[in-house]
Amino acid sequence: MDALSVPAVEDVAWLRLDEARAVGGARRSVEQLATQLGAAEVRAAEIGIAVTEIASNVQRHGGGGTLLVRAVRDVDTAVVEVVAVDSGPGIADLGAAMRDRSSTAGTLGIGMGAIVRMARSVEIATTPERGTVLVAGFDLQRRRPQEPVSRSFDAAGITRALAGDVCGAAYATRSHGRGFSLMVADGSGHGPLAASASSAAVRTFLVVLDKSRFSAVLLPHVVADAARLVGRRS
Repeated sequence: MDALSVPAVEDVAWLRLDEARAVGGARRSVEQLATQLGAAEVRAAEIGIAVTEIASNVQRHGGGGTLLVRAVRDVDTAVVEVVAVDSGPGIADLGAAMRDRSSTAGTLGIGMGAIVRMARSVEIATTPERGTVLVAGFDLQRRRPQEPVSRSFDAAGITRALAGDVCGAAYATRSHGRGFSLMVADGSGHGPLAASASSAAVRTFLVVLDKSRFSAVLLPHVVADAARLVGRRS
């Protein structure tokens, strides 16, 4: 695997789920993103139904929380991914919750088992009285149950703006001849200019270089390219 096969992640929207009406906004956001990425109308609606169930559980039973909607693009594929976080009571019996026909009052009633079938992947971490984190990814075309999910890497990250809509930080991962590398870039200041510098650093990080000299030559290129961009805009 080289840099070109490492998915590019775009954090599209952070949504608060403190009110019932926010659930509809979450559904519309994921349906719009799925359509933009190329999903058919039926599949976009199906993803919307699954995310409505997830968001309803957070709002009603997790005491409210946050939903991150994002796009994960690979060389020739794309995935709609959501990250749901709450600080509620947690899920007492996760095994039972994951079974079909298990649902909670006030939701659509499709249950977590149905969400798992609709999704490419579902991962849940839950702790009693501390809350739950759920990550679900949805292919643009529904995967058949017997089709395996290919996971070429096991790394992920999240960015979030402290204020406004643009985060000045970025990250990227890639594999190369000497192993696996992770880069985190924090643009000086905040907002669009900081984001531009971080994005330039990510682009340079993902350039295919001589993999035998990857670590030795990469950092100066990253710093120089980010500095040139900031210099042009100052």
